Amino acid sequence: MRSSNVCKFLLLCSLCLVLLSTTVPAAAAADENYLVMYVVGSDLESEWNQATDNLKDLVASWDPSMGDVLIIYGGADKIGWDDGIAVTNLDLLTKDLEDGIIGVDQDNGGETTVHVLDRLPGVDISDSRVLSTSLAYAEQYRESAGLSNARNYLLFWNHGGGYTGFGQNELSGKMFTLGDLRSGLAESGTHYDLIAFDACLMGSLEVADALSPYGSYLLASEEIVPGCGYDYSAFEKLSASPKMHPEQLGKTIIEYYMAQPYQSKTLSLVRMSEAPKVVAALNTFGEDLQEILGDEESLNVLGSIYIDTQGYGASSGSTNTMSMDLYDFAYKIYEQTGEESELHASAENLLNVLNDFVVVCSDDGHFTAANGVSVAAPTSDLVEIIPDAVAFGRSGWYNYLSTYLNQAGTSAKPHAAYEDNIATRSTIVINDTTGTTKVLANYLYLDEAGQYVVIGEVPLKEKTRPVNNSVWTTVPTGLYEEPDWDGSWYVFQNADGTLVPATLTFKNPAVIDNRPHVIYTIEGNLTRVVNTTPVTYPSIITIVIDDDANSVSDIYVTEKSDEIWGSRSNAWGNTTILSGDVFVPNLEIYDPESDEISVIASSQKIVFGESPRESLIYTELNPDNCYWMVELDDFIDDDAFYLEGPGMTSSSSTQAQTPLCIAGVFAGLLLAGIICRRT
Repeated sequence: MRSSNVCKFLLLCSLCLVLLSTTVPAAAAADENYLVMYVVGSDLESEWNQATDNLKDLVASWDPSMGDVLIIYGGADKIGWDDGIAVTNLDLLTKDLEDGIIGVDQDNGGETTVHVLDRLPGVDISDSRVLSTSLAYAEQYRESAGLSNARNYLLFWNHGGGYTGFGQNELSGKMFTLGDLRSGLAESGTHYDLIAFDACLMGSLEVADALSPYGSYLLASEEIVPGCGYDYSAFEKLSASPKMHPEQLGKTIIEYYMAQPYQSKTLSLVRMSEAPKVVAALNTFGEDLQEILGDEESLNVLGSIYIDTQGYGASSGSTNTMSMDLYDFAYKIYEQTGEESELHASAENLLNVLNDFVVVCSDDGHFTAANGVSVAAPTSDLVEIIPDAVAFGRSGWYNYLSTYLNQAGTSAKPHAAYEDNIATRSTIVINDTTGTTKVLANYLYLDEAGQYVVIGEVPLKEKTRPVNNSVWTTVPTGLYEEPDWDGSWYVFQNADGTLVPATLTFKNPAVIDNRPHVIYTIEGNLTRVVNTTPVTYPSIITIVIDDDANSVSDIYVTEKSDEIWGSRSNAWGNTTILSGDVFVPNLEIYDPESDEISVIASSQKIVFGESPRESLIYTELNPDNCYWMVELDDFIDDDAFYLEGPGMTSSSSTQAQTPLCIAGVFAGLLLAGIICRRT
């Protein structure tokens, strides 16, 4: 954004503020609440009208007698949203929505200035200076409207990326870093009773740390937020009880959000005043972690804990995550360390501080441990540079994380072999000096065309052994049992009985209704008839499987996005699969001659009926056609390696540790495995 536009914006805002005292009527004594919404529309609005839909619900739920709402919007490739920012209030927004569209009504001069308090062309809504001036404007509006003593709420709306930032302007490509958000709030000089993010992945300690001086509570999600976001009818409860405490409002929004029919949801409310204590405890925890990084045994323990810790923000085609549940990570360290160790004590202290920090957290059961606040997970992006947002003052935690990444984030390759008698194939031995290897068994089926179709994968559990040292109580052994697969697996079945295989990719375990479940994803193209026209999008079908009953508990669909930023977008609305939807799965095909995995579209399709869950069945396949192979995936850099199994011949029989390129859709990724005949 050019500086002249910023100056123009500041001048216009100053003039507007002078006029506010005469143009805004004094509020009634009953007014209790004031909400500022900062809406970066982006593709969510230009393609799916999601901001408009949310604002409709807000207008329908907000009682004007309890206060006012100020909305600052822009940043979408759509008329009314595509030139600078617009500012409106509840009364004007209500009138604007009479035609169902926001921001397009024009005055007699042809300018789109009707139903807005002001429209500032040429500025970038994702600029920190525009944010600070907008929030200063909002504060002056509050005072002019007689709402000086009202509870003050700020809600950010758009895509979120956790520690990487928020609010990507679709037009300029610019987004806020956490430093930008902190600067914008600091310069506005306003403190809020509640700051909320209707955006993905913003329920992180990095976000809370950046914004803690400017709000009492933070409401945000650790995980990706479904397309429709918050349920704004939650404000009906505030309208009914306008003296509601901000903490109770946060809990109410969580309650309504979790009741929506969208899956894989988390939402938590935290006390911002406790954030500095959490950061201090994290830095002490980091100091003690760094002390034990000098030996390979500790690297292996930490690697296994990272693999088992609940993660968030996995992009399509990968199980690697950008952030992890901080409480879950600390608790696993606490459980696996001796009571007399300093690391055990600092982990316990961090857990106690986190308990004071998190007011309430909720999830829909699709997670093993969603405890309310995340922190950056070790990734290849952080190997090169750890940004300030993740550094927490560049002391204990930063020192640990940078040292860990320097040691574990290397290009060292794991070595895999069979223990003792290769003919028995009972135990797989992995020698991994960095401790960053995830080990999975891929199930393959040899189809009629002679193709090895990857139909599923399961993680293999590493054996541990007890130790008596100054830190750990158990350590990993590098030993894994081969998969115990009898050839039964999940395949689609059409109404006429034809079976349609698909590649089920392991996502994560979950505990739902106190029963163990496993969540898988299937990629492909889904077609739906919308207003008599077939519409097709690359899509991901998510399957929730009751592990004990071998049955499908839930199935739903989302539009596929290759970027975490786009994961909130969903062409399929509330994710429900409808009767008549047609899905063509992508298949991963293993070629033992070229040692490659290719991804192709299946020649078959599944047509869903009235009960989509019943379209996926657990059945026994021909055992003579069933094989398995083992993937060795690095959770930091996504590399994978392989070891050939007995009885297989290929062109790489003497190159057992060479990375294997995936062809087709996943070109550039890597896969490796042992391929063995099931016996």
